[in-house]
Amino acid sequence: MDKTTMSVRIRSVNEKDLQSLAILAEEFIPGEADSRKRMEILKESLRNPDYKLFIAEMEGESVGFIDQWIIHDFAHGAKLSYIHNLYISSKHRRRGFASRLLQEAIKYARNKKV
Repeated sequence: MDKTTMSVRIRSVNEKDLQSLAILAEEFIPGEADSRKRMEILKESLRNPDYKLFIAEMEGESVGFIDQWIIHDFAHGAKLSYIHNLYISSKHRRRGFASRLLQEAIKYARNKKV
């Protein structure tokens, strides 16, 4: 693991992160929604116990995110975890941030007994 990868911090999102996540979402899917709408939806999603969003930060800068939903699927007879979005800003790609976010999402799903 190189020094850059080691300095990344992965953590759960809170409402203080709304603005930086709206900026990342605009980079990810430009023009899909305005920042206010994205932040509204994000606030609502964060209240849902079956939704989880992690952010990757490097030196205080938000560089990416991953979100997942836990669903109760009758056909499988179990809970399933779905990664819905995974995004790393273009200038921070190929440094292992996406792998770290995926590892955190997998750990979370295991702890939820998915």
